[in-house]
Amino acid sequence: MMLLFVAYNGAPNVILRVYAPPDEVKRLPLREIDVVGFSPRGEWTDIAVSEGEVGIIRGLGLKSEVVIEDVEAHAARVLGSYRSTDQVFSDLVSYATAHPSITRLDTLATTYEGRPIIVLRITDNPDTDEGEPAVLITGLHHAREWPTVEITMFFIDTLLRGYGSDPQITDFVNNLDIYVIPLVNPDGYHYSYDLGNTMWRKNRRYFPEFGTYGVDLNRNYRGADNADPRGQHCTPTPGTTNYPSDDVYCGPLPFSEAETDAIRAFVESHPNLVAAINYHTYSGVVLYPWGYTSSSAPDDALLYALADSMASQMVTENNNPYSAVQAPDIGYTATADSDDWEYGHSIYSSGYPMIAFTVEACEEFQPDATQLDQIVRENWKGMAALLRNAPTIRSLIKAMVRIDSLNLPDTVPLTFSVSPTLRSPYMDPERFALRYFTDYSVGTDDAETSMALWTYSGFTRSSSQAHGGSYSFAANYTNNAANHMTILYPYLVRPGDSLTFWTWYSIELNYDAAFVEVSEDGRAFHTLEKFTGSSGGWVRKAYSLEPWVGKWVYFRFRFVSDSYVTDDGFFVDDIHPVPEFSGEVVVDTAITSLPYTLTLTQGTYYLQMRGYNTAKGWGDWSPPEVIYASGVAVAEGARDLTATPERRAVYRSDGKYVGGAIPKTRGIYFVVEGKEIRKVLVR
Repeated sequence: MMLLFVAYNGAPNVILRVYAPPDEVKRLPLREIDVVGFSPRGEWTDIAVSEGEVGIIRGLGLKSEVVIEDVEAHAARVLGSYRSTDQVFSDLVSYATAHPSITRLDTLATTYEGRPIIVLRITDNPDTDEGEPAVLITGLHHAREWPTVEITMFFIDTLLRGYGSDPQITDFVNNLDIYVIPLVNPDGYHYSYDLGNTMWRKNRRYFPEFGTYGVDLNRNYRGADNADPRGQHCTPTPGTTNYPSDDVYCGPLPFSEAETDAIRAFVESHPNLVAAINYHTYSGVVLYPWGYTSSSAPDDALLYALADSMASQMVTENNNPYSAVQAPDIGYTATADSDDWEYGHSIYSSGYPMIAFTVEACEEFQPDATQLDQIVRENWKGMAALLRNAPTIRSLIKAMVRIDSLNLPDTVPLTFSVSPTLRSPYMDPERFALRYFTDYSVGTDDAETSMALWTYSGFTRSSSQAHGGSYSFAANYTNNAANHMTILYPYLVRPGDSLTFWTWYSIELNYDAAFVEVSEDGRAFHTLEKFTGSSGGWVRKAYSLEPWVGKWVYFRFRFVSDSYVTDDGFFVDDIHPVPEFSGEVVVDTAITSLPYTLTLTQGTYYLQMRGYNTAKGWGDWSPPEVIYASGVAVAEGARDLTATPERRAVYRSDGKYVGGAIPKTRGIYFVVEGKEIRKVLVR
């Protein structure tokens, strides 16, 4: 589909209120629509436009009015109502210095321009990990959302001033671990506030290949980690784009930015986090996941109840009540924001469940000091409601069952016990399933026969392009595509391994994209490369798998597009390695007592388990564990040690003795040396 856009008409310096919901406004014939605020009930949407675009939009017949005629002049009038970047840093140091017994100041990372990303910890024993429920509070993902700095700084001030005198605040500090990051995006804030570039939204990373600055940090998380390609990083939506100059540019890779990577590392290293509240402006709403789809999240009722407990305590500066709203209900979807990742990662990947909300504070753009006093106090009421609920959150939400290990040695007797290790204690499994395979092989998939070794949506075998033979795997290139092709079975990475394939692509440059990714659990994927534009023919790709040696991994190809232009597409061929298991036996699907006793005949097996709970259904299969079930053959082999010059005995996986040297023939062998038995894979 081709769409004609109006010409660019200068820098946006007008806030225009269009009386239509955001999804309708996003469809206006301006490729880059910068939404700065919206009505929670969908009556209006505020957008940043140039003076020339005001006339164009009015010419389309939409009712509108100018809210701020000159953004820069408005900003100059309210400038003294806010702290500068250096004042924020100085005040944080002052807070920590004045309250050393209940605070600790840490730097999480350094930005591209050398500024620290600072977190202030507030708790009664700030240098001790007591395992108390933790809450993360962030401000200013987006540079121009100045009120979020004052809101989060007011929270700090309120907690520190009230400790020891206010019973509720004292209880919060004594029994919770509260972390506040007022400036997630200090470079952007400096550029927007200190240097007077009021409308700047992104961070300040420079991309010389595009001649542009910045990534929208709230589109740079990994996505929902729920295996739905629609919710993954850089899937285009009305609120997300791959175009580098756009205000909602997702960035080259998930967590590619110093700021979001700092949040990722912090969240992953604090399993006691039960909530993350991310402050933005403006609208007067508390948003809860999912943000990428209007479909409900697994814990939708709880998410709404907790969001509503915050919203019900607050009114805007115009005395309108806040609303609790699932994010797409504001009028458009967005992918890879903070809430979707923090919540999704916790229930599907890490196993330590938490809730995550966005508070869109205020009802106007950069209010002045007379309004800020009301705004920060009202938002404290909402935060206090969340902090009161924090101790019980983890008892109300369950993670999907994830099994890290079956705790099996390489060699087991014919009858043995299986006792899985869960990733976390917050899964409450009700039953388990156990299966095994008897053979594992690895090959190259040339797409000539079938797609039997893949799970896929939106990919097919195609004869329109092929590197070798007559077929390749192709993504269906339609508007609004979110296609994936993931290997059916995990692959065990060996030293020196690489993922290789051939690809041919012609993709709308910097708007649509394809990705090759790797994951240890089939949920949280690491991007190896992003493709856009034209390959100019078939090209070979190779990626070292060294970071995953000894681990089972999944490979995934993903293709995404926006709603405007299609091209010839994305094709892959001759993919290696592609694993295949055979001889599947499902042992039991209703295991309720552990350890579980299993009896096998002699041989090599690849065992997996998964768990079930009512809240999340069946979890994913655990990484395969390779075992050799042995009768007496290996034990008797110890007698043969004197017969071999190597002073060891080697057996095939079927128990047959092959001598003292490890054969060069591909297969699994067991080597007996003294009282030790080790397994060797010859490839």
